[in-house]
Amino acid sequence: MEIQFGAEHFNKVATTYEPPATAQSSPIARSLIAFAPPISQESIVLDNASGPGTITTEILKHTAPDNTPPRIYAADISPAMIEVLRQKKLPGVISDVMDAMELSYANDTFTHSFMNMAIFLLPDPEKGASEIYRTLKPGGVAVITSIKYVGWVRIFQAAQQEVKPGAPLWKGLMKEEWATVEKLKSVVQAGGFKPEHIDTKSTESRQPSSMLGNFLLSVKDAATQMITKDWTEAETQHFEVVLEEQIEKELSSSHEFEIMLWVALATKEVAS
Repeated sequence: MEIQFGAEHFNKVATTYEPPATAQSSPIARSLIAFAPPISQESIVLDNASGPGTITTEILKHTAPDNTPPRIYAADISPAMIEVLRQKKLPGVISDVMDAMELSYANDTFTHSFMNMAIFLLPDPEKGASEIYRTLKPGGVAVITSIKYVGWVRIFQAAQQEVKPGAPLWKGLMKEEWATVEKLKSVVQAGGFKPEHIDTKSTESRQPSSMLGNFLLSVKDAATQMITKDWTEAETQHFEVVLEEQIEKELSSSHEFEIMLWVALATKEVAS
C-alpha cells in the first residue's frame, strides 16, 4: 500500500510544516547547496517542490548583504506552502503554485535546480525528472534527493510491536525501492540525464525528537492507515492509543532521530 501526498495534504500542514529551528538553519539544505556548483548573482535557481522555501532561505542566508542575490524561482503544488514562503518576503524570489510534472518555465532556463525529498511523492517521478532536465540550461546542475532512512519510523514500529509483535515491521511511507540509490539514479536517467553525467552522494542529519511534533501529526493518519490496513477494528483502536502514548513520550525525551538521504547530482550535457 502506498500513500500519495498531494496538494491537499500539504495545504493542511503548511503553517506547521517548518519548525522554528528549521527556519533558522537546515543542515540538509546546506549540504545540498554545497554539493552544487557555487551560486552567484548571475545564477538562475529553481527551488522545485519548494515547500515553505527551506532551500531558498538557505541560499539567501549566504548572500552577502551588499551583493545582488541570485534569481530564485520557487514552485510548489500547494498554494498554502507558497503562501507561507511569500510571507517570508525573501528578496528577489519569484514564487508560483505549480505542478512539478508540468513546469511552466521555458526550456534551458536554470543554472541550478533543487528538488529535495519530493521526487518520490510524484505520481510520475520520471515525468518530474524530465521537467527538471527540460528546464535546466546545458551545463546546469540538478540536485535531487530521495530518502535512504528516517529514524522516526521507530516510533511507529514501537507502537506496532506492542499491539502486534509478530507482524512485519513497517518501513515507512514510501515504497522500499526508494531507499536505494539505484532507484533514484534510474528515475533521473529516465528524465533525460545521461548516466555518465549523474553523480551520487549521501548526506545525513539528526533532529531532536522535540522538534518532530508537527511532522508526526501530519503523517500520523497516513502511517496508521498503512500499518493497520489488515487489522481488526479493535487492534486499530489499540494501536492509535499506543501510538499517541509513544509520540507523547518521544516529544518529551532528549532522543535524536537521524535522516539519511541519497543525492543525485545531474548535469545537463552541453551540445557539441
